[in-house]
Amino acid sequence: MNEVAPLLPDIKNPVLAPHWEAAARGRLAMRFCLDCDTPQWPPRYNCLVCHGFAFEWREVEDRGELFTYFIARKALHPSLADEVPYATAAVVLPVGVKMLGRLVDVEPGCIRIGMPLRARYVKRSPDVTLIYWAPDTAPGKGL
Repeated sequence: MNEVAPLLPDIKNPVLAPHWEAAARGRLAMRFCLDCDTPQWPPRYNCLVCHGFAFEWREVEDRGELFTYFIARKALHPSLADEVPYATAAVVLPVGVKMLGRLVDVEPGCIRIGMPLRARYVKRSPDVTLIYWAPDTAPGKGL
């Protein structure tokens, strides 16, 4: 049987490379417009608010709140066949943007919109660390 290559992002893409470099260090980073201070996620070539072209990457809080989710009962890629069913979440970050990622460490029947989540940095290959989301059980963050 042929082994299927995992579905991984292009970590060398210059638009997203700083995001993946931060993830490898266990940090969450995104671009901010230098003209209007608006976070840009996903990154783009010009700001959606002021249309500026000057940006900088900043680390942001790696906690958020579940906005919505879906349960994949059929693998969306052959390399994920052994992982179904799995949940994918849209997480609202404190900076006001939504980020997608795998939702882990929670049974599908226990998932609740608005639940507090925290980033989990998962090494999927020697070079790629993905950002998954898990319930935030830190004090004061109860479900």
